[in-house]
Amino acid sequence: MIELRLSLRKNNSGALELLNSVLLNCGVKQERIVEKKHKNRIYLSVFPETTKQAVSLQRKISLSGLKGIYLKKILLKDSDWKTRWKKYFKPFNITRNIRVIPLGRRDFDKNKTLKRIHIDTVVAFGTGTHPTTKMVAQFITSKKGKFFSFLDIGTGSGILSVVASCCGAGEIFAIDFDEQAIKTAKNNFFLNCIEPDYIKAIDFGNFNPKRKFDFIAANLLTDDLLRFKTKLVALLNPGGYLAVSGIHKDNYKRFREYFKSRQILFLNVNKIKGWYACLLRKEK
Repeated sequence: MIELRLSLRKNNSGALELLNSVLLNCGVKQERIVEKKHKNRIYLSVFPETTKQAVSLQRKISLSGLKGIYLKKILLKDSDWKTRWKKYFKPFNITRNIRVIPLGRRDFDKNKTLKRIHIDTVVAFGTGTHPTTKMVAQFITSKKGKFFSFLDIGTGSGILSVVASCCGAGEIFAIDFDEQAIKTAKNNFFLNCIEPDYIKAIDFGNFNPKRKFDFIAANLLTDDLLRFKTKLVALLNPGGYLAVSGIHKDNYKRFREYFKSRQILFLNVNKIKGWYACLLRKEK
């Protein structure tokens, strides 16, 4: 695995937003960008899917003209990667009432009112620390007790399905195109005593269930959300909820205009660090 580590000053927020745009335009999925702050600097670890993509990213970042950004390329073994990621993955509250405890970590928070869920991961993607995941988790908890069937598209570690289970979901369908993600999600469902009704490595474009859902969570890139709009709405029960995320601020206007419809109503919009998430409801 290759890690491209980028660093810049905390007060250089403009460069950070532009850098995120460059990465997205190069086809990097937002779950492959890990942000960490230390003292007066921000570090972005980017994990390209191929060596070719890594070379292309290095070139485009160099040609972007962004100043004050330092780039370092690191080759990681699987064991190095697992150790590196788990070092920084610490207990945190993904919502006001749900706390994520990484497997093997001690939780020193004594608040007994918090619901604790346990997450292990062999990949960085979908731990719940990214703003796009947090915002969807908050939308799910805001509708606690108001949905039974839940579809998790791009489940990653399975964390959003676990959150949905805490909020009353009795039927859980989880899909992801990545085989490793599905293995990780299955393990996390076991850790949290959850038996999903359906979990499979499959692209959403090839997923054709003969049923509809009360709540659908889709943390995808903007272009994928636009491409799958009709299918997402069709899979919702009347009155059902759709939480979408992964929308960068540069794409929000385009997303909003495309998703205007009499079929669906925007209930809530959140924004964190240049990322948007929206909660919609299908009209009855």
